Amino acid sequence: MDDHVKQAQALALSCEQAGLHIASASEEYRSHRFKEDKLGLPAALASDTSLKIKHMRRIKLKYLEVCAQDQYIKCIVADDPPEIGDEDTEVVLEESLRTKATLKESKAALAEKYEDIRRLAPLVQDDYDKVTRAHKEASDLASRELDTRLALVRSRRDHSGPRYTVASAEEKAASQVQDMQTMELDLQRNKQRLAQYKERMKELYKEESRLRSERAELEKKYGQRSGPNPEDAATRERYLETISAHCALEGLQSTHIAAENELRLTYDLSSSENSTSSRRIVIALIFIPNSRRLSHAVVEGFDEDELDGDALTSAYVNANDVPGLVASVLNHGRKLLQPR
Repeated sequence: MDDHVKQAQALALSCEQAGLHIASASEEYRSHRFKEDKLGLPAALASDTSLKIKHMRRIKLKYLEVCAQDQYIKCIVADDPPEIGDEDTEVVLEESLRTKATLKESKAALAEKYEDIRRLAPLVQDDYDKVTRAHKEASDLASRELDTRLALVRSRRDHSGPRYTVASAEEKAASQVQDMQTMELDLQRNKQRLAQYKERMKELYKEESRLRSERAELEKKYGQRSGPNPEDAATRERYLETISAHCALEGLQSTHIAAENELRLTYDLSSSENSTSSRRIVIALIFIPNSRRLSHAVVEGFDEDELDGDALTSAYVNANDVPGLVASVLNHGRKLLQPR
């Protein structure tokens, strides 16, 4: 009997020295706080949690084993061991079945929870990545804002302008008010002058109408002058000579009035180095009806890759420069005739 007591005491002493403090370990586990430097990605946290759960299961099995050994030893070494009958066995069996059912429900709930965790883990990872990127962008924006503020402070310090005082600001405002009054007076004078100009133009238009009517009456009364004027004849001769020189120099072959507001000019260009190389160019000048304003111009005699007609003629059409348009087209044609 003493040997059994000594063995029980030795076992109890070994259990105390083993450091199996399950109750305190559970309390320490609840009060444990993770360090910030150990926190990382959600996958790393899940792996760490899984390892801790496995470790707790091993501790639980060890605890149950030690408790069973302790109860068995107490039952053996006791002077009057309790009698265990069929009723006690049934009670223990029923309690075991209830415990198993509860454990099964808990396992099912835990499995469902794990399934939810596995399903939501990618979403959590995506949200974590988004938060990480947003935090990084916020940090970059904060650093850029700080750099901009520092640059602005340095710029203000290096290029500090004159600071206005109350007196200088009032003086500046007074000078601006005076300038505005002067400009207002100038505007009124300009309006009066414009009104005078309009009245003057109306009078001139009336005078012009009167003179035209008088001229018409005189022409009806006296008729046209008999005999040609020598000055008009000389002017006509100079005009014809100018046209002939232009035709000879520029290669103008013909002019054709296609419509009331359309004039077609036909040019034959030839190379000075090669007399067999020639090109016929037709320039159609379209004017606004009843005016001398150029509306549109069409150039014929070039391929699409040789000349962009709209790009070449648009500037001259906007400026109403017919001589410049004709000269530009002819120069482009002569350049194409030159040997490369």
